Amino acid sequence: MAGDDNNTVSQRNIRTRCLCIMAGIGVIAVIATIAGLLAAFLAPKSTTVGIKNAEFSTDNGAFTLKHEGKVTLRGTLGLGLPPHPLPKELQCGPGEQCYKWSMATVVIKAEEIEPAECYTISWEALVDNYEPMDCLDLSPAHWYGGAEMYYQGWPIETWNKSMTFYLSGDMYQSLEEWGSVMERYWVNSEGVGVTVAETVPLHVSVNYMNDGKLCFRAAYKDSPYQNVNNVRPKLEYTICQARDVKASQQFMMNRFYGKPRGKPDERMIQSPIWSTWAQFHRNITQDIILQFADDIKRYGFSNSQLEIDDDWSVYYGDDFDNVRFPNPRQMVDELKNKGFRVTLWIHPFANFDSDMFREGLEKSYLAAMISGGCCSATVPAIIRWWVPNGVASIVDMTNPAATTWFKERLRKMQRNYGIDSFKFDAGEVNYLPSNFVLSRPLENNNEYTTLYAEFAAEFGPMIEVRAAYKNQEIPAFVRMMDKDSHWGYDKGLKTLIPTALTFSILGYPYILPDMIGGNGYDGVYPDRELFIRWLEVTAFLPCMQFSIVPWQYDQEVVDLTLRYIELHETTVTPLILRYADEAVATGDPIIRPLWWIAPRDETSLTIDSEFLIGDEMLVAPILDQGTTARNVYLPPGYRWRDEKTNEIHDGGQTLQDYQIPLTEIAYFTRQDAA
Repeated sequence: MAGDDNNTVSQRNIRTRCLCIMAGIGVIAVIATIAGLLAAFLAPKSTTVGIKNAEFSTDNGAFTLKHEGKVTLRGTLGLGLPPHPLPKELQCGPGEQCYKWSMATVVIKAEEIEPAECYTISWEALVDNYEPMDCLDLSPAHWYGGAEMYYQGWPIETWNKSMTFYLSGDMYQSLEEWGSVMERYWVNSEGVGVTVAETVPLHVSVNYMNDGKLCFRAAYKDSPYQNVNNVRPKLEYTICQARDVKASQQFMMNRFYGKPRGKPDERMIQSPIWSTWAQFHRNITQDIILQFADDIKRYGFSNSQLEIDDDWSVYYGDDFDNVRFPNPRQMVDELKNKGFRVTLWIHPFANFDSDMFREGLEKSYLAAMISGGCCSATVPAIIRWWVPNGVASIVDMTNPAATTWFKERLRKMQRNYGIDSFKFDAGEVNYLPSNFVLSRPLENNNEYTTLYAEFAAEFGPMIEVRAAYKNQEIPAFVRMMDKDSHWGYDKGLKTLIPTALTFSILGYPYILPDMIGGNGYDGVYPDRELFIRWLEVTAFLPCMQFSIVPWQYDQEVVDLTLRYIELHETTVTPLILRYADEAVATGDPIIRPLWWIAPRDETSLTIDSEFLIGDEMLVAPILDQGTTARNVYLPPGYRWRDEKTNEIHDGGQTLQDYQIPLTEIAYFTRQDAA
């Protein structure tokens, strides 16, 4: 009996232990379930958010934009942030999505702005060591816009540009600089336009190390941007989707940039400018200039004006050198009697040895800077520029008294010597010292470029500028940076069309392609073939400019030059003037890429060796040395008349191995629809 009782007790204990174990397991399971639910509830949400036709993933920053069901843009936003935002979202306005991380916030706002749909993306850093950065995929689209470049590829996905502060610069002096003409604007072949807000301390990279990205970063540290409001960096930009690249271009220009308020001087469009620069460089005198004018007339050339370029003064910023120019007024009068208007090379620099420097310093009309060392102080800004002995300060364009003073100095030159107008050189931001001080602080240093070009435009329609930013409204020629006398994509002949197309996309229709044949630097002057091919292209652009003279080659080159000037004056100029009126009315460019009339045609989207004048003339020059044939692509949708042979060709085809002798250029006129 005792054994049975022991067995019974043992069995009861086992059952009790089992029940306890099972109960424990159940409790653990319940706790685990509750914990899991609680963790899931409290954990950051893994989310892809739809915002109209865009999607944004808070997991990995992936951004996607679609149009009519097709992906038109991909990107990665918020680089450097952790995978998930904080659980609680920010308070958002209508049409907005807002998220907060420990280091930054983002607001994405969608708007319908007919005929486009726009998304504004705004990042704000919450900690000192975070610099907002987003990257947009360049592929599979083609991209246009940005800036003038030393290696001017078209489209821009061919570039390889490291992350650099996005400010206008003299790229001829430093290949690392962005160019003199730029905008915070890009557009792609899928109809996507992108513009970055003016207040962003913007850095940009394009396809750096062939990464296939267009990247934006907002940063004050180690950059020329001055944090005038003492805030953490903000990155804000707007993406707009239209039906195609042409529609997007037109929308973006009209919405964010503007159009010219008038046309430049029509004589500058019609007849060539003759400059002293490339032919003589700094070796100019009164006698040399008068002989130059006599030679131009003797060989039968027309002119819009004669441009007296660099080194007419003793000290940069002052009056004529009275040794080399004993009677400037007499010289100008003689030039006018020969049928020339006269323009003078001008810049915003006052060399340290000039009277202009001394007066500007005394009246606080020049830029200043904060000195380094133990005891910082505001001192005159001293910079180096490209001329020999080029140590100078620069006019403070934010100071109304300074610009009035500068203007009066130039007006005095006009009154004293009969000068008609000016060639305004420089104006890039890289000529401001990094610690500059102006009368008015600049959130965006590029405003200096804007102010300088606006100042130049006050002198009327005969002026030219080489630096422009947000200057679409001025009715003036914008000059390409100096080009070298060779064939290549490194500031040679092959950059002429890509640069012209880039100016057009950035909203500058009045394109001055600088000297025919290049600038002859380092004693390298264009050979006969290069000069002729350069001449042929320029004859179809809005302005022709000579310095290297045709008569230094032979009579055939002289005759050929006369022929192409006549072609420009009689055939091209009426087209340019007609489309200049259109530019004033609509903002559309004069010189257009082929995709302007075929925005969905893949071949038209990538051609960098042909261009359109308006919608009706296609130009296809020879750009390779030793070549007398090329393939010529005719965009679809139209028929094209060969102006050399009068043959009619259907569009949407390539004319293979089209023969173009040295003395010819291929150009076609659009006919009725194919």
